[in-house]
Amino acid sequence: MTDQSLHPAPLFVKPHQANAPGKETSDTRVEMTKLVDSSMTNIFGHVFGGIIMSWMDACACMSAEKFSGHSSVTAAMDDLNFLNPIKVGDAVVLKSQVNRSFNSSMEVGVKVVSEDLLNGKIKNACSAYFTFVSTDKDGNKLTLQPILPDNEENSRRFTEAAERRAIRFSRREKIRTVVDSRRETFSNTEMNLNQGKNASASRTLLTELVLPIHTNHMGTMFGGQAMAWMEHASFIAASRHARCPVVLSTVDDIHFFVPCKVGDRVIVKAQVTRTFDNILEVGSRLERTTLENPEITHCLRAYMTFSSINGEKILPVSPKTEDEIRRYEEALGRTRIRLERKTISQRETLSTLWTKENALYLIYSNIRGLMTVANRKVFEPSAWKSFPSPYKEICTYLQTQGNITCVRLEVMIQCPPESAYQAVMDLEKRSMWDVLIDKASIVQEIDGFNHIVHITFKNQSNTKSQDFCLLRSCRLTSGEYVISNRSVLHDLVPPIPDYTRSEVLSSGFIIREISNAEPVSTFLCYIVQLGAKALSLAVGDIVGDSTPILESLHNLKQLLERGSL
Repeated sequence: MTDQSLHPAPLFVKPHQANAPGKETSDTRVEMTKLVDSSMTNIFGHVFGGIIMSWMDACACMSAEKFSGHSSVTAAMDDLNFLNPIKVGDAVVLKSQVNRSFNSSMEVGVKVVSEDLLNGKIKNACSAYFTFVSTDKDGNKLTLQPILPDNEENSRRFTEAAERRAIRFSRREKIRTVVDSRRETFSNTEMNLNQGKNASASRTLLTELVLPIHTNHMGTMFGGQAMAWMEHASFIAASRHARCPVVLSTVDDIHFFVPCKVGDRVIVKAQVTRTFDNILEVGSRLERTTLENPEITHCLRAYMTFSSINGEKILPVSPKTEDEIRRYEEALGRTRIRLERKTISQRETLSTLWTKENALYLIYSNIRGLMTVANRKVFEPSAWKSFPSPYKEICTYLQTQGNITCVRLEVMIQCPPESAYQAVMDLEKRSMWDVLIDKASIVQEIDGFNHIVHITFKNQSNTKSQDFCLLRSCRLTSGEYVISNRSVLHDLVPPIPDYTRSEVLSSGFIIREISNAEPVSTFLCYIVQLGAKALSLAVGDIVGDSTPILESLHNLKQLLERGSL
């Protein structure tokens, strides 16, 4: 038994050489601080959501330009959820950085917190991910250099950025899938044609002239300014329909198509698309015209949800035209996406039904869940407790939150990281080192990096053996291997009478090479997040010498160092 300090394993190893091309994440960081005055707030004394979005866009733009060294414009913004209102007198702190660059676009993350200057209390206000592109002096897109993560937290963000990008590309298809599956069931009764309030009654139109104050140093209108105008129009539309106090809750699906320049005439249109009890969705679009060309150009679209402050139920919408019916139907798809995302992200939900529609969100949640736990910065020493291990080379930690227990094991193995990765991925050989597993097989190959896996445990007692239906996602990114497994419900793996179906949250391996080690060595972090059913069998007597999970990792280390796997 050894006395272990928390996380004695090697510090984060940069996956790049000192002279590698690119720029480190920390070099793109920007921090802004704003003081809220009464001109920025609504009748309730809370800052307009549009003003917050304009600040976020400006902060993100500075990170993007700091990274590329060129003028950058907003291409899109992911979903934005407002968590806590910001009031007059608060200081607002915005922090941004580039998380990952792709060919010609980059993801910039922005976090906003508010500080009550009288008592020092700090609250999370909101956060969002922006997509920016950089352009040359002629407006042509530039190919971007790579971003180089410089710590574990930035490595996690780097990995997750690719998953979020896939979700962005699939969003429209998912909405259409929901609409198509529901279209045959729509009826006049469901759309409240006779009972609801005409959708057109909420229609709002704003016209603005783009002035130099609204633009950046290249004469292009700030994306945040466009979002602020759209929020104002949407708020008016929501209030016209609800006729009660409402507040902005979320912003979805913002896409920029064409930039606006100084002198452009901007037209913002907003209209309620659908209501859900005390929530209503407003669709808005921004168009432009010029003196030289009076033809209308579609520049930007967004969907925002508002909720009644007192929980008052809002009258339903009655769509009349073909476009209103289309927007009414698509609102259901966007709402379903929000609910699925919320369900998947909840730690209390161990198993979620696997469907084609929610596949990307489940994969994203799987990768994110493991890397968040693996990130040392999220560990609170008071919450994590080390426990003695019969194997001196394995560092062991335990944390319990509600009905979830997380076990974290760390070990250094004298072998290349590729060997460790291949050994962990090989399900046919899993039983050679894992003392718990009887059989493991791939049930469905989603693609080369994601699989549905069925695993059965050996019978350790007189009770039924346990089995698991898992989504396995594997990634090689930012110089490390990530293998994450989380429980799902899948038609191809129904419950088996002879087994008790157990569940895990995102669990698996983080594998990376230890730099400058002789011989070549690998740092392996094994994380298991278990529900109550699987806990006793996998962990066993946590303070004793018979913990199956420790024995399994010890076996893996020995076999790899002997070259037997």
